Amino acid sequence: SAIIVFGRYVTAKEVLDEVEKDKPFYENSGGGMTLSGGEPLAQPNFILSLLSGAKDRGIHTCLDTTGYAKWEVIESILDYTDIFLWDVKHLDSIIHKSWAGVGNELILDNLKKVAKLGKSIRIRVPVIPNINDSMEDMRKTADFVESLGPSVVGVDLLPYHPWASAKYRLFALDYDFPIGEGYNEEQILEMMNIFEPHVAEVTIGG
Repeated sequence: SAIIVFGRYVTAKEVLDEVEKDKPFYENSGGGMTLSGGEPLAQPNFILSLLSGAKDRGIHTCLDTTGYAKWEVIESILDYTDIFLWDVKHLDSIIHKSWAGVGNELILDNLKKVAKLGKSIRIRVPVIPNINDSMEDMRKTADFVESLGPSVVGVDLLPYHPWASAKYRLFALDYDFPIGEGYNEEQILEMMNIFEPHVAEVTIGG
């Protein structure tokens, strides 16, 4: 009994029935249903049912994704997704693979295709010490974001914080990131200043 499973299996209809209960709030706030994870695209049939069902019920939809999926999967949900939240971790594929386990070619290729089709996108950049937080890395990412064109409606910078380190220690796992404090206000502002000329909106935390 040392392992306890949390959660339960649900159908798309059960999820949508629950989501629809708050529809008056979405209509007032401009919000809606966001699919996040993990990686939602790992369950393509389920998210297709959720997104298409939400649109049938007049609910705004958002997909929070790494973009690491076959193009056919992404293409199948385009008509039912109002906005994408798309992770861009690093533009160097070798460095990306060393930390994320896969290269970034598929991720960036899919992102370019979605942008070219005119879908609204917010780019989310997890800012990690000594991995992608140099000013050179920031400038390269900002230039790349600008190259995607007007589909990118904003950038959310997600600064590293050390809170997860305690969980790693509980499981006797190595924590490969700094354990000290996160970024200070001056460092955050410097990052924002790099992106602001390239995109309509830059936020911290997203």
